[in-house]
Amino acid sequence: MESKKIDRLAELFWKGETSEAQEMELREAILYGPESDEHEELKDYFKYAEEIKGSKTLGDLFDVQMMNEIESRSARNSSFFLFKMAAGIVILLGLFFGLRSVLDDSGSQIPLDQEMVIVDTYDDPEQAYQEVKNALMLVSKNMNQGLSYTGSLGQFDKAKGKIKKENRDDENRPNK
Repeated sequence: MESKKIDRLAELFWKGETSEAQEMELREAILYGPESDEHEELKDYFKYAEEIKGSKTLGDLFDVQMMNEIESRSARNSSFFLFKMAAGIVILLGLFFGLRSVLDDSGSQIPLDQEMVIVDTYDDPEQAYQEVKNALMLVSKNMNQGLSYTGSLGQFDKAKGKIKKENRDDENRPNK
């Protein structure tokens, strides 16, 4: 085959525009035609393709690996199934004991539309007000104590920032 035709077919081949017949023609010309250094890459490619074509089996090792993978996946699936079953049982037990709390000691259901009655512990509104005021003051005092600790943490953060700044300045200075 003349070299111009081989060059044209090679160009079409690299663009991916050859038909099967043109590719076979190019393969025959490259592999069995006169030796040429121009199309050495194509020659290597076609030789490799023929070698691969001859060895289509994957081997016994591949089969063993695939079977092991399939078995391990089925084992994982069965353990996942057991996990789902256990979760379902836990949910059912939670519902059972949760609904039992709705029932009173005699086993009759407490009507859901019945209003809950909260009994006041103080008869005198002034005394109740004083107790609420004392409770809120206690909460305020404890909150203020917590805030005093956060103030000292703020000082710690300032010192930490100064140290970092000094370290950055030291890194930016030229070495002596």
